[in-house]
Amino acid sequence: MAGGRPEYLPVLVAAVDAFLDPDSGSEQLQAASGSAFPVVIVNGPIGPQIRLNSGFGCLGPDPQRPAGASIGRALRLMQQNVGGARPGVGTMANYGGLRYTNVVFAEDEDNLPAGWPAHGTDRHGFAPGRSSISLAFANGATNIRRRGAKKETPEEDALQGMHRMADFMRVPNLAGLAGYERGTPGILMIPGVVAQTMAGLGWTKRSMREFLWEHSRIPAEHLRRAGGHAWIEIDASAVTRQSLALDPWPITASPDNIVLIVAGGGHPTNSYWLQGYSPGVVGREIHVPEDFGHLLDEANRDLRMLDTPAIAP
Repeated sequence: MAGGRPEYLPVLVAAVDAFLDPDSGSEQLQAASGSAFPVVIVNGPIGPQIRLNSGFGCLGPDPQRPAGASIGRALRLMQQNVGGARPGVGTMANYGGLRYTNVVFAEDEDNLPAGWPAHGTDRHGFAPGRSSISLAFANGATNIRRRGAKKETPEEDALQGMHRMADFMRVPNLAGLAGYERGTPGILMIPGVVAQTMAGLGWTKRSMREFLWEHSRIPAEHLRRAGGHAWIEIDASAVTRQSLALDPWPITASPDNIVLIVAGGGHPTNSYWLQGYSPGVVGREIHVPEDFGHLLDEANRDLRMLDTPAIAP
């Protein structure tokens, strides 16, 4: 029903398994009013093998690389038809953001700077080169203009861009409370060209996360006026409740909770922030069938035929 090809199925199976993991929070978020949607990040060789986009337009639409839309749509149909997530009945999502195709894309591992681990290895400890997925929930998306006015030094440009990203993250929205202790406040996507520039200036994934964590802290006064204190005081997590003693208040318990992904087109002007609504970030290895190579050969044959322009008589 989602228009997916057979070679997409191993990714979908892993995504469904992660979705059903209690740590994902899907049982609540599937029905809640916050318009949460699953985000599936793919690492390893299966991404390019099935033409899953990691570059320009990786969040779609992309008629030449439809794998992400088909896999995400298949998961959405199962949420709806099997899980009962029908608007106003099985799900109270006010706006239902991105509830057609969810978000499924591959990390741009070809453009990871030297020494930067892929997300599947960094977050979940999967072996480098192993195909895997990582699933988290988000409930919003924001484009962040990060390029300077060409008057700055490279170092100034990088620092200004980091501050702009941190400023977007520093909001007392309280959605991040769901994953304060072990989940994620959100997923920050930066293009490979930006990652390469940052690495050339001495930044690492870890140092970027630490900077963003430190500079996205919210002054206690701002947290209080937004009603944040009342929510934190009644949170089920002791770690979250104890965080009230901190001023300014960090948006998550640890910098490691921030998901930083290299993906998107080779242009330096924008980053993308998927605001988290995610009590956990769940990883799964992708297992392919023995005849997977045959499926890929068939896909290459079929898609090459589609890519070949018709010859006029």
